[in-house]
Amino acid sequence: MFEPNHVERLLLRAIRQSNLSIYRLAREAGISHSIIVRFLQKERSVTLQTAEKIATALGLRLELTEPKGKSKRGRQVKGDG
Repeated sequence: MFEPNHVERLLLRAIRQSNLSIYRLAREAGISHSIIVRFLQKERSVTLQTAEKIATALGLRLELTEPKGKSKRGRQVKGDG
């Protein structure tokens, strides 16, 4: 059993709240239904690529954003004066 990270917790919740069967979700995501079953049972995590496929099939989008107050390289951004 694994401990899901933040993205995985959101994805697990979205899967459970969707009206899609596991088989239909797998078909629409283009992945094996066993991957989804094992993920839902917390037997395995998913790769970023698989998470993106599942999210897309659910009508969602994975997006990376810069934390507030950080530059592109992760350095603290200083204010004017």
